[in-house]
Amino acid sequence: MADLNLAFWNVENLFDPHSGAGRGPRTVAELDQKIGALARAINGFFGNRGPDILGLAEVATEELLQCLIARLTGSHRYLWQGPGQADQTGLALVARNSKVAGMVLEDVQRPSLLARPRSMLVRCELPGVGEPFLLSVNHWKSRLHNAGVSSDADRMQTARWLGSKLAARTRETCVVVLGDFNAEPTEPPLRDVGIGAERHFSKVLRWRTPPVRLYNTAWRLMAEPRLWEDTRAGHPAEPRPKTTVSASFSVFDQIMVSAAALRRGPIELVEGSVCCACTAVTSEHNARGILRPRRWEEAAPGSFVGASDHFPLLATFIIR
Repeated sequence: MADLNLAFWNVENLFDPHSGAGRGPRTVAELDQKIGALARAINGFFGNRGPDILGLAEVATEELLQCLIARLTGSHRYLWQGPGQADQTGLALVARNSKVAGMVLEDVQRPSLLARPRSMLVRCELPGVGEPFLLSVNHWKSRLHNAGVSSDADRMQTARWLGSKLAARTRETCVVVLGDFNAEPTEPPLRDVGIGAERHFSKVLRWRTPPVRLYNTAWRLMAEPRLWEDTRAGHPAEPRPKTTVSASFSVFDQIMVSAAALRRGPIELVEGSVCCACTAVTSEHNARGILRPRRWEEAAPGSFVGASDHFPLLATFIIR
């Protein structure tokens, strides 16, 4: 049986310097360096094999997406959902042609025509595998203050939209939901009547209804990576992160799967493979030994380090 390597990354403000957004790279040279850093990191995923399927958030334009894909190893296809306005970002799904036979966009959720996409639902087809699987790429509303509908209500709207789409499927549908949800696994958008992110895979396997209850692999990231008595020995560096975003101890980036993606589906999760990609480019330990994403910043005039304020999230599936 072959493997299918999936990744998701919020690449933080990948804007053209002339976009007027007021964030992201400030010059063409800086933009080129950031795209290069992102591509090198992505190509290094999964032991330098790179991902077979890659979900991306915070890419501002299709042209920038194409520039990034051009630097990835191998031949790729992609789906793109652009923003409603120039100061916003879109969602993308990139797939290696040798591992994915086709991708069909089934639906996308936006609160309004001028809003950026929150969730896209894609049917993925694999070579020689008769049954497709559904993949949802997500970047839900952030917690930053905005006029109009509250961020909590916006995220709840997206959760219920996705839940309604999954409720129309049969229990046997293989579903993978990944992205930046701007919500912890414990919070209402992921513990709602629309969609349920469950802590125990056994509960999901027993569920006899459509795949609106998903097993969330992110729960264990919320635990301390070391026992308390171990940390009293000095100032040890964390062996793994307990956050996916640099701004807080929050676990916002998550991978969730339906019962069929755990057992008897066209792809099956290898749960032990789920991790944040922690390299010299994507991560750093702060002064207290806490492992955090390494944000893109200028280390010296014209020289930059880091990549994003989010960790890349990786998972391997077995193709049945």
